[in-house]
Amino acid sequence: MKASFSRKKTCHFQWQTCVLYTFIFFVFLVVISNVMSYNILTNKARVFHDYLWYMTFRDSSYIVNKTTNSSKAFGWIKPAVISRQNTSGILNIASSTTPANQGINPTVGEPHTPTTQHSTKIEDFSKTHYMTVQGNGRLGNKMFQFAALLGVSALHKYTPFVAPNNKLMQVFDIAEARVVNMINYEGHGEERAGAFDRRIHNLSHARNWTLQGYYQSWKYFDHVANYVRNAFKFKSDIHLKALTRLNTINASVFVGVHVRRGDMNSERELSRGYNVADESYVIKAINYFRSKLKNPVFVMVGEDASWMRSKFNFNDVHILTSGSAGGDLALMAHCNHSVVTSGTYGWWGAYLAGGETVYFRDYPKPGSWLDKQYNRADYYPPHWVGMS
Repeated sequence: MKASFSRKKTCHFQWQTCVLYTFIFFVFLVVISNVMSYNILTNKARVFHDYLWYMTFRDSSYIVNKTTNSSKAFGWIKPAVISRQNTSGILNIASSTTPANQGINPTVGEPHTPTTQHSTKIEDFSKTHYMTVQGNGRLGNKMFQFAALLGVSALHKYTPFVAPNNKLMQVFDIAEARVVNMINYEGHGEERAGAFDRRIHNLSHARNWTLQGYYQSWKYFDHVANYVRNAFKFKSDIHLKALTRLNTINASVFVGVHVRRGDMNSERELSRGYNVADESYVIKAINYFRSKLKNPVFVMVGEDASWMRSKFNFNDVHILTSGSAGGDLALMAHCNHSVVTSGTYGWWGAYLAGGETVYFRDYPKPGSWLDKQYNRADYYPPHWVGMS
C-alpha cells in the first residue's frame, strides 16, 4: 500500500511539472513572437529590452481593429488602428475646421492659407496620409505626445488624429479627436523620452505613422507653437471656473507657481532622479519676479496645499489649488508668467501661459538615471530661466 501511494504521488508530481514546463514554453513562444513583431514594425533589432519598454506604451484609449489582415498586425505590439465604429464617425478632413488641412508654415509657425494649387496638393495628400500617437502617462505626458503629433504631422503635411476617448478629452476640447481606420501603418519609437529625435524629419511618406513614446521636447512643435496652444482648448466649465477664481483677486499681473512634491518624494522616485524643489528655490523664483514686475500676485497650485500654506504665508501669494488636474492647469495657463518645479504638468502650465518662466534646473537630478533620458536643451526652451 505504501509503495502504491508513493507511485501515485510521483506520477502526480510529474504531471504538474509537465504542465508547468508546457506553460513556460507557451509564454516563451508568445514573447518571442511579439519581439519579432516589434522588430518588424519599428525596423529596430533591439530585441527584448526595447520590446518591454514599448509594451508600456499600449494606450487603452485606442480601439484595436482585430480584423486587420495586414501582415504587420501580428502580436500585440503594433501601431494603433482605430476601429471603424460607424461611417458617420469618420470625419472628412477636407471639411474639418482644424488648421491641419490649411497647411502649416514650418518656418513661421503660423497657420496660413496657401495658393489654390498648393492647397489642393496638400489637401489631397492629407486625405490619404494619417498620423497618430501612442504613449503612457498622465496629463502632462499626454500633452507632450499630442503636441508632438501636431508638430510632426504639420512638418510632413499629414492629418493628425487621436481617439475620441483619449484622456486629454477629460480636460480639453480636442478638434483632432476622430475615428480613423488607419491602414498601411508603422510605428516610430523615440530614442529617449526627453531628447529631440532628429530622425523624425526622415519619416517615409509611403505609409501612415504612429508616434510611440513620450516626445518631451519643445523642438517637436516649436514651428507651430501658436497652433499647439490653440489646440489645447479647455472645456468651458474648467475655463470659466479658473477665470472666476482669478477674478476674486485684485491684481493686474499674475504669476502661476506649480509645486510638485508628493509622488516625487518617495525613496524609489528620488533614487531614479526625480528631484523635488525645496522652499528656497520657490522663494528665490518669487523674489525674481518681485524685482521685475510691479505688484505681482502669485497663484500657487499643487497637490500639497498644507506644505505650501506653512512655507509661503505672504500677502502676495494665493494658494488656489482646486484639487483638479484640469482646474489647476487652467489657473496656470491664465496667468501672465510662471514658476515651475518638477515634471511635465507644470511645464505645460508655463507653456500655455506663454510669458516668462523660471524653472528648477536641478530636475532631473544631474547624473541620475532619469537625467540620462533627457537633453536639457531639448526639454527646456532656451528663453526660460533656470534656478536652483
